[in-house]
Amino acid sequence: MINENNMLVRDGVSLKYIDSGESRGMPLVLIHGIADSWHAFELLLPYLDKSIRIIAPTLRGHGDSDKPESGYDSKEMADDVSELLNKLTFEKAVVLGASSGGLVARSIALRYPEKVSGLILVGSPLELCKNPNLRQLYDNEISKFGDEVDKDFVKGFVSGLSGTNVPSGFIEMMTEETMKMPSWVWKEYTASLLAERVPENISDINVPCLIIWGGKDEITGRSDQEEYARLIRDSRLKIHEGLGHMLYWEYPEAVADDINEFMHEMV
Repeated sequence: MINENNMLVRDGVSLKYIDSGESRGMPLVLIHGIADSWHAFELLLPYLDKSIRIIAPTLRGHGDSDKPESGYDSKEMADDVSELLNKLTFEKAVVLGASSGGLVARSIALRYPEKVSGLILVGSPLELCKNPNLRQLYDNEISKFGDEVDKDFVKGFVSGLSGTNVPSGFIEMMTEETMKMPSWVWKEYTASLLAERVPENISDINVPCLIIWGGKDEITGRSDQEEYARLIRDSRLKIHEGLGHMLYWEYPEAVADDINEFMHEMV
C-alpha cells in the first residue's frame, strides 16, 4: 500500500512524499531527477521487495511539493531530504539517486554520513558542467523560458528520456507531472546542475555503493560510472548493456533485482 503525505521540512517548505512497504523494514529513500516527481518510480515500486520501507519524496519545485523562489541545488535539496528523514525518525537509510537525483543522493552521503547506510546511483552523472547537450538545451531553450513552460517542450523532454518499451500511458502521466515544474525552477535547477562539479571530498563516502547504468545511456557516459566506481571505495558497477538512461522505466524488474540484492546484503 502506498501512502502519500506532506511534510514540512525547513524554511517553510513542504514536500510531498510516499511511504510504502514494511514499516519496520530497512528504509530505502528514492530521489528522482530533474523535472520528475515521486511518480517517476511507479514502474519500479511493484518489483521492490515488500520487506523494504520505501520513502520517495518529491523535491522542492517539482510535482506537488512547494515551489519556493530559491534553493535549487543539490546541497539545499539534500538538506530537505535529511530533514524529512529526521521528521520520520530514521536513524539510517539507504539512499538511491536516479539521474540528476544522484547528485542529491551523494550530497546526503557527504553532508550527513551518519544517516546513510548505503548509496545507490542509477544512471547518475558524475558532473554535468561539461555536458554539451544540457548546455545547449539550457542556452537555446530553458534560459529563454517565459512565465509558462511550453507543453511541446515538455513532451519532447520526457519522450527523449524514455527510451524503448515504456508504456505510453506512463509517459503521458510523467509529462503531466513535469508540467507542474515552473519556468523559474527549470532555469535555476538546470543552471545549478551546469555549475556543480565533482565534490573534492567524494572519496570520503564510506558506505557500500551500487552503481547501476544502462549501456545505451546517451546522457551519462560509461566513463562517469567507472570513475564513480574508482572514487567510491566500497562500490560495484552493474551495467545493463541494452538499456538507456531511464533504465528503471524500460526494464524495472531487472533494476529492482539489483536493488533488492543490495538491500538484502545490507541487513
